Amino acid sequence: MQQVADRIGVTKQSISEWETGESNPGLPALRKWVKALKLPDSEIDEWIEEQAVQRVEAIMRDKGRLGREIRQADVEALLTAVRKTLRANR
Repeated sequence: MQQVADRIGVTKQSISEWETGESNPGLPALRKWVKALKLPDSEIDEWIEEQAVQRVEAIMRDKGRLGREIRQADVEALLTAVRKTLRANR
């Protein structure tokens, strides 16, 4: 695990926290991890977009508890922002 941590420029503790779900890596660390594993960038982009969609869907399910309506246009705007961020960080 230390070799992977060194390769992507994070601590071994960070990787441990990612594995246990205590924290999540940022986009730069994810990109380095993808390169270290020799995966195509498109895989991480797809994963991030899927995560964003899942979070938005969870918020929409809980919108009654949030006390406000979430419009489809808001959801689309969020996903568009996620996609723009992904393209800008390639």
